[in-house]
Amino acid sequence: MESATIHDNGKITLPLEMRQKLNLKDGDKIDFVEQDGEYKIVDPIDIAIKEIQDSLAGIAEEYGWKTEEDVIEFCRQFRKERSKTGNNA
Repeated sequence: MESATIHDNGKITLPLEMRQKLNLKDGDKIDFVEQDGEYKIVDPIDIAIKEIQDSLAGIAEEYGWKTEEDVIEFCRQFRKERSKTGNNA
């Protein structure tokens, strides 16, 4: 078990071994998430990706996409049509 140190200004120092295992670098941000009365350290990017995935739930079925290739083909067609109109934003 690894222990962290909380300083009087509220900063937390994670042990080097823990930072290495979590691939954390100086300046990285982490979130603390409560789950079943325990706290977990999570990458805020993972949370954002999960929220995006949840918000897009059902879209694939709505468009009839069954595979990753279906989505890629949709993107190709979308870009092709957009390039015809000159709208590349």
